[in-house]
Amino acid sequence: MAILAGGRILKEGAPSQLMADLKGRIWTRTIDRHDLDALRQSHEVISTRLSGGRTVVHVLSESAPGPGFTPVEGGLEDVYFSTLTASRRAA
Repeated sequence: MAILAGGRILKEGAPSQLMADLKGRIWTRTIDRHDLDALRQSHEVISTRLSGGRTVVHVLSESAPGPGFTPVEGGLEDVYFSTLTASRRAA
């Protein structure tokens, strides 16, 4: 598997290994949409989605990012979004 952006390969490897590389580093929390900008200021939010009128965020962090966050198993979507986030930060 390879993740491409801007005509460049950003990451490649076996899907299972790429997901294993994120183990213990993806955290989730459900917040009010009005709190999203503040959360982005203090955490590395890699993805968001709406569920029942609230916003579910996934955060990349080496340790628990704070109260209310629970760890989740990283999937391919998390691999993709964390790679793009890192690429944008480096640019």
